[in-house]
Amino acid sequence: MKENKVIIFMVEGPSDEDALVVPLENELVSKKIRVKTKVLHTDILTKYSDGEKFETTTSNVVSKVKMIIENFFNKSKYLNLKYKDIGKIIYVTDTDNCFFKDERHSKNKKECLKVLFSTKSIFLGKRNAEKEIPFDVIFMSQNLEHVIKGELRDYTDEEKRKISKVFSNACYEDFTLYIELFNSEDVKKWEDYSSSYTGIETTEERASNMNCLLNELEL
Repeated sequence: MKENKVIIFMVEGPSDEDALVVPLENELVSKKIRVKTKVLHTDILTKYSDGEKFETTTSNVVSKVKMIIENFFNKSKYLNLKYKDIGKIIYVTDTDNCFFKDERHSKNKKECLKVLFSTKSIFLGKRNAEKEIPFDVIFMSQNLEHVIKGELRDYTDEEKRKISKVFSNACYEDFTLYIELFNSEDVKKWEDYSSSYTGIETTEERASNMNCLLNELEL
């Protein structure tokens, strides 16, 4: 990625930002790549709009991502950024084992993720003047805590915050810990985004494709 470009991360919650984005942002300073984060404070792929219908479905998931990013920019004009400054948009999510569950919200998330997996670009701006921005999905299976700790169980909100903060602080001080986790033999990974999108649909292992982004950024 070229210098002075900006990576936009879309994350579900503050813990994701702390653990995954903050250490990476610090490391990218030397490469003159900036990072901006939109915290969604929800999983938009499982959120109901009225108790029965999903707010986001396969028919509108890409346009929803586009709308969120455009609104984020419109409300952040003080950042002095333009669409042409964006080098990439990355949607970060836990899979929540959705590819192996039959609940309605899991099925909706699975189908929406399949659409996002096949989306290579997001077009921002007004029609006839749109900017094409590269797009990819980074996932944690089955969730962030599963990948960081290697233990699959229900964590309290306080435990999640603590796990995220401890990992973030450690990696901020020593980024090799971040690289080691996502390249570890204990975490299933793939050589590229495309193979990860196919592979995550058939595994319940501790897994992430964050290594694909690290490779892309030459970290």
